[in-house]
Amino acid sequence: QSEYGFQKESSRSILADALHEAGQLEQAEQLFEEAEKVQRERQPGGRFLYSMRGYRYCNLLLGKGQWEAVLERAEEGLEISNQHNWLLDIALDQLSLARAYSLVAYTQIPAEPTQRDQATQFFDLAVAGLRKAGIDDLPRSLLYRAAWRTQLGQYAEALEDLNEVFEIAD
Repeated sequence: QSEYGFQKESSRSILADALHEAGQLEQAEQLFEEAEKVQRERQPGGRFLYSMRGYRYCNLLLGKGQWEAVLERAEEGLEISNQHNWLLDIALDQLSLARAYSLVAYTQIPAEPTQRDQATQFFDLAVAGLRKAGIDDLPRSLLYRAAWRTQLGQYAEALEDLNEVFEIAD
């Protein structure tokens, strides 16, 4: 009900994220689309949600296997984040890219080495960036990277990530 566009975007994306986590995917996607429409009205040059709002939407799209859309959105978001030197947003965009590339590599067998390399590179960048930006999203990124490392057969490295998650949880 706010008259401020940014507040409308944020509120819709937070509710959409909660609905996504609750398994209400259609309603979540509809709210993300509404938030994106509000953002385009407020910022006519932008195509996609970015920052935390974009990350949340990418999370939903990754769950639906829409890695191509995530690559496009996260690359654009990363460009915006880099322009403003937003450390957290840079790391979250890198995490979205890592997860998208890992999905591509996982679903396209045999995976191209560049896809695996890009996923690995973006996971490492995201984890390093989240260490700089703050610890809130670090455990989740470590879990994603541990899953990726397990797929690559890098069990010792995956265990290191999991042990760090347990240390943070303690």
